[in-house]
Amino acid sequence: HCLSLLLAEIRAIVGPQSNPDYYDLEREFDSLCALPTRDEEQRYLARLIDEIEAIARRYSPLQGIARSMQDRQARSLLRLWKNEPDLDLVLRHTPRRRDLPECRPEDRRDYDDILTAFDGVRRAALLGAPGSGKSTTLRKLALELATRAQQDQQAPLPFLAPMGAWRGDEPLQDFLSATSPEIGWAVQALSQANRLVLLLDGLNEVPTAKRAAKASYVQKLQDKLPSAAPIIVSCRREDYVGDLDLGLDTLTLEPLSPQRIRSAVHHWVAQAGQPAETADRFFWQLAGDERLAGVLEKWLAAGASEDDFWTAQDPSWERFGGWEYRALWPRQVRDNPRSLVKLAANPFMLTMLFKVWADEEGKLPQNRGDLFGRFINGLLQREGLLARNAASGEWRVGPQGERLLTGLAELAWRMQTDRINAGEDENASFGVMTVASRETALETLGGDTLLKKAQDATILEGTEDLRFRHQLLQEYFTAQALQTRLEQTSAAELWPADRWWRRSGWEEAAVLLAGFHSDDCTPVIRWLRDAQPETAAQCIQESGAGIRNRAELLAELQAAWLARLTDTKREPQPEARAAIGRALGRLNLDSRKGVGLTAEGLPDIDWVEIPSGEFIYQEGERRQIDAFQIARYPVTNAQFQAFVDAPDGYRQDRWWKGLTKPDRTLEQPTWSES
Repeated sequence: HCLSLLLAEIRAIVGPQSNPDYYDLEREFDSLCALPTRDEEQRYLARLIDEIEAIARRYSPLQGIARSMQDRQARSLLRLWKNEPDLDLVLRHTPRRRDLPECRPEDRRDYDDILTAFDGVRRAALLGAPGSGKSTTLRKLALELATRAQQDQQAPLPFLAPMGAWRGDEPLQDFLSATSPEIGWAVQALSQANRLVLLLDGLNEVPTAKRAAKASYVQKLQDKLPSAAPIIVSCRREDYVGDLDLGLDTLTLEPLSPQRIRSAVHHWVAQAGQPAETADRFFWQLAGDERLAGVLEKWLAAGASEDDFWTAQDPSWERFGGWEYRALWPRQVRDNPRSLVKLAANPFMLTMLFKVWADEEGKLPQNRGDLFGRFINGLLQREGLLARNAASGEWRVGPQGERLLTGLAELAWRMQTDRINAGEDENASFGVMTVASRETALETLGGDTLLKKAQDATILEGTEDLRFRHQLLQEYFTAQALQTRLEQTSAAELWPADRWWRRSGWEEAAVLLAGFHSDDCTPVIRWLRDAQPETAAQCIQESGAGIRNRAELLAELQAAWLARLTDTKREPQPEARAAIGRALGRLNLDSRKGVGLTAEGLPDIDWVEIPSGEFIYQEGERRQIDAFQIARYPVTNAQFQAFVDAPDGYRQDRWWKGLTKPDRTLEQPTWSES
């Protein structure tokens, strides 16, 4: 290994050369080495801890609950994370076993520590929505492992690799070696010695155009390492499909429930030495009306659970709170499409909401776009880039702050639209980047002064390679840039017509763009309508923006999408028709007979008559069958939910008679569309 290091120094001194004779010698020398020296390990650990501690100060530790889908015998990955929870998450564990066609769900298991959910699985994809805590979990895991490895020479080393920085075409092993030159060259040797935990953070952040090649490299390295070697790969849940699906078990971070949001905020307030009333005031403002606290008290006094309060559909108001609350509860809890509780179900968003609320003396934003804007203003104010108007008392962005915001939007736009030379690969038109060179940042921001301001405000981080502090911040500034280019940019440019149903990396930016139109996001929905129905539906559901003529717009979308749903000439690809179906299902717009409910709220089954007669059973055997009826479509979520909610439905014993082992555990659907 010393010879390898010497060659690396020689190459650095000599400079770039074309195909030097000794190019492969470094790797060959390293392959002959057993393990890094203890000095190399300590230098790596010290650097890693320093980097992680700086980032960890900006994040909250996480606690969680896991659902184990199958009993597995596996050694524990770790039992290390200290019980200092700020946020309580739900973690769902779904095994991926190619040798088993299906897995039978087991009872849900609770964990005081989210990381102990890794006890039953050594290799997994950690999935979640943007801002759900994936990177936080990996950083905390790496920090605890690194701290222990500093003291114990036999303890495993955490190898944390940011996948967004893997921009070149080099194999994964070469990228790991360059990322951490102290030990990266010895990944395989350390794994053979049971001395390594491989943590690959942000698989979705690799350039879009190179996902297939890079996923293949990850798969090859995974196959080379011993089967017992722990590997955790984090990825956005919506992106873990197609090329990025590595066939691993999945650990899915679920949104925060209202109860856990309230618990987290109380913990924060207590840590700050403030009274509990502060947390209650913030939480019930999130919920929409502070009077809801009194409604909840009456529900609990009547014997209902808090979970019932947030999930009930049609409560008995004589029992729960009285008729004076009949209008308040449905408007704010059940039917409020702009509920900030739903926004706060994301840990990153909750953190931002609380900071904005505290900075602005109890004022809350109305949607995601507004939230990001206020959050950024808070960061700029801290750096003296906001000025207060002496007459009105309002804070306004100063000239330098305006230049910074414009530069950040341009930087995000360049990163988001950075085209990759894809050669003959027609699927690789855009390569969304999450890392920019220092030269690019200086060019777009206009020099060192504003770059330093962006770093001091913790919007950008890094030295030679820079990235936004969180990918959601990059997408926010991308949305700002798109806002100014909307009339000149066709949505079909971002979701090409021959593969529009595939995720292109623009989905979150579109949702934030819709949020900028807080009063009426109709222009954005119409911009997306034909090019990307699924993202248009996501904007309506998640942006928090209003729609002036909601019924009219939904009717327009329904007419446009239903016509495409079964049109195999216009939409020959099944994936495209499936995406349109999901868009209709998200908004409950699929009005075809047989998929929804009747006016009475009963399943509307489209029965098809099958006449009696002869049929071929198997292997040419002919049998007779009596006439019968069969549903044209499988039972939908909406139809089954009607059975669950009906007083004479799911909970009635008569429907379970005759079953030898009736499993009456009510599971959540694996997809959310109706």
